[in-house]
Amino acid sequence: MITKDDIATYRANYNLDDFGVAGSLGFPTKGACAAINALCDAYEEIEKQRDELLEALENCRLLAARHRKEDWALLILGFCAEGGVVGSITR
Repeated sequence: MITKDDIATYRANYNLDDFGVAGSLGFPTKGACAAINALCDAYEEIEKQRDELLEALENCRLLAARHRKEDWALLILGFCAEGGVVGSITR
């Protein structure tokens, strides 16, 4: 799994300015740098969306936990568990 540190490393190591020498020698660098930066941007956006969805799922889990004796709540708690959002077992 890619971490935020990996993204920072990729951006630092694949900066277009750093490839000026390679570009002057005729090696294609702009396309590779642009592709890496686009992938980093896409990953950051996906990570942001994932965090928002997990937060929303946690809110659903909390609501269902308050009504755990009702059928709909059990269904929601099951969906949350499948999505990886579960409550603390020590509580």
